[in-house]
Amino acid sequence: MQVKPIVIDFGWGNIKSALVNLPDSGFVAQQDASTQRRSLVDQYVAAFRKVEVASNDDARSALKTLAANVSAWVVPDKQPAVATLVDGQISKLA
Repeated sequence: MQVKPIVIDFGWGNIKSALVNLPDSGFVAQQDASTQRRSLVDQYVAAFRKVEVASNDDARSALKTLAANVSAWVVPDKQPAVATLVDGQISKLA
């Protein structure tokens, strides 16, 4: 059995950790933090699942949607950490 390196890349875990560990205060609408965090993690999972089935174009698209939602929902000072990780994975899918 062969596993493609992109599937086991540590960057995936780093993105998930960054999203799960965002504090409620890291969201623009703190009252919606739990729902938005769950949505971001779901988007991450969807992108990862696309990579597992070698649908890299769809994975890139899903990661771009995730990045757009991070820009909209996460306070500006917390965005760069997540954005850097997402951009890194997008570049690996090119």
